[in-house]
Amino acid sequence: AFIASCREFGLTETTLRGELERTREVRELHPDREVVDIWLERCGLSDLADRPAHQLSGGQQVRAAIATIAVGGDPILALDEPTRGLDAAGIAALHAIAHEFIRRGGALMIASHDLDLIASLANRVMVMSAGEIVEDGTPHKVLSTALLRPAINRVIPWAIRIADVPANTSRRVSER
Repeated sequence: AFIASCREFGLTETTLRGELERTREVRELHPDREVVDIWLERCGLSDLADRPAHQLSGGQQVRAAIATIAVGGDPILALDEPTRGLDAAGIAALHAIAHEFIRRGGALMIASHDLDLIASLANRVMVMSAGEIVEDGTPHKVLSTALLRPAINRVIPWAIRIADVPANTSRRVSER
C-alpha cells in the first residue's frame, strides 16, 4: 500500500465511506461495514463518512488515504512525506493513526524529512544520499550522528533536537 503524496490520492467514489468499501471490493475482501467503520473511527473521520472525498481538507485527505489503504488489510503501510502540508492537528492525528497501526501488528515504511515523525515511530532509520544508504541504525544513533556526518547533513535538515545528540559531543550548534 502506498500514499504518493498529500494531494495525489485518487479518491474517486461519491463518499468517503464509498472509498473504503470500494477498496475492500477491489481487494476481493468480504464487504464488512464494521471494518470500514472501525477505520473511519481510528482515522477520526466518522463524522465525514458521507461527505464526498474531494471536499475533505488536506489533512482529512491524508487520513482518508490511510484509512482507504488500511481497510484493505495490508500488514505494511508505506508513506511518502505523509506530513507535508499538514497542520499540527493533522500531524497529531497521523501520529495517532500510525501508532495504532503499529500497535495492531502493522509495519510502517516512511520516506520523510520530518525528524519528529521518524524519531517517534521508527525502530530503524536509513538515510540516503545520491541513491546510496549513508547511515543505517536506530533513530537515536542515526539522528544523533547527523550533525557529525556531512553526507547526512545534505539530506537531513540541521534542525535536530539537542536531546538527540550524544552527551560527549563537543561541537556547538553555532558551528554548523
